[in-house]
Amino acid sequence: MAEVWGVVEGLKLSFSRGFRKVVVSIDSKRVIQAILHKENNGDSDLALIRHIRLLMADHDVVMLEHSFREVNCVADELAKVGRLLKIDCKFFDEAPDFLKIFFERILLVFLLLE
Repeated sequence: MAEVWGVVEGLKLSFSRGFRKVVVSIDSKRVIQAILHKENNGDSDLALIRHIRLLMADHDVVMLEHSFREVNCVADELAKVGRLLKIDCKFFDEAPDFLKIFFERILLVFLLLE
């Protein structure tokens, strides 16, 4: 369900910022299939999926792509922090400190695997 809300908010934000051609990267194949193939598993999801389709129609081009959760780890970290923030949207000019620490940990893991 969080992925679906992320798509809704991302499409609304991209439209409000003037972006008409967007790529939406989602780590849930089920969400992509529901959007593209009209396969819905519940009434609450159905309304959001319809909303996504309407938002997509407002854009010139919307490409949906699957990304593995492991590759999408930065977005997952931002989403975790976003749930804790008491504001609607936050833009960063540079990577926040918590992400710098996260990047250092990822780099360390890759170095240890070599």
